[in-house]
Amino acid sequence: MTAVYGTDTLPDVEIRVDRHYEGPPGTTNGGWACGLVAGLLTGPETSPGAAVEVTLRAPVPLETPIRGERHGDSAFLTGPPDDNGTGSFLAQARLLDDDETAALPPPPAFVPLADARRAGAPDACIPTPFPTCYVCGTDRPGGLRITVGPTSAGGPIAGVWSPPPTLGALQPRYVWAALDCPTGLVHVTDHAPMALLGRLTMTAHQPPAPGEPLVIVAAATGAERRKRFSTAALYTEAGTLVAKSAATWITI
Repeated sequence: MTAVYGTDTLPDVEIRVDRHYEGPPGTTNGGWACGLVAGLLTGPETSPGAAVEVTLRAPVPLETPIRGERHGDSAFLTGPPDDNGTGSFLAQARLLDDDETAALPPPPAFVPLADARRAGAPDACIPTPFPTCYVCGTDRPGGLRITVGPTSAGGPIAGVWSPPPTLGALQPRYVWAALDCPTGLVHVTDHAPMALLGRLTMTAHQPPAPGEPLVIVAAATGAERRKRFSTAALYTEAGTLVAKSAATWITI
């Protein structure tokens, strides 16, 4: 059985990620993959403010049968079975408890819409290392085309994302995707090594309205050996927090 993507990802079914949702060449965008496995744990009954942590163990392939499974407060994506009948472990999601949620870093502060729009403009935004990425790629027809740029020297980066009304009520995986790439782009410099998403934790506070312009803000929060840490947030034009994320990127 192949999943029909609704509000949630359905457990114990075969999933094939369409090439439309490509991130780094040949693989699924990390935020989209996180949203798929997180969708096994969340749904309309999920309380606002519930946090889900997703750890990516391997790139999620495109156009390949993978499986989603849920076990209690954890969920998994596994790849095609090998010769022993065991699928490769691709991603794990888990619901955080109240103490873990309280310990998450705060989101970067709101940036006014006009300032965010200037920061993400074509002549100011940070060039993406993956121009065909579904989320941040500027050469990707039909993608989200989220561009972000610096708001001040050493400060957060920001941009504006206006989800097209054709998407209707945004499914959570779009929010996961939108909060992915900015947390990586904030670490991009002329001499920075390439990095891939290793972990993304997302806390949803309220669903965005269809077609509403959203301010995206991201900030670097530290580094440890090959790890790069950052946070991001989605705000309404009025400054109401829609969702926030905390990310760990791994340099390669």
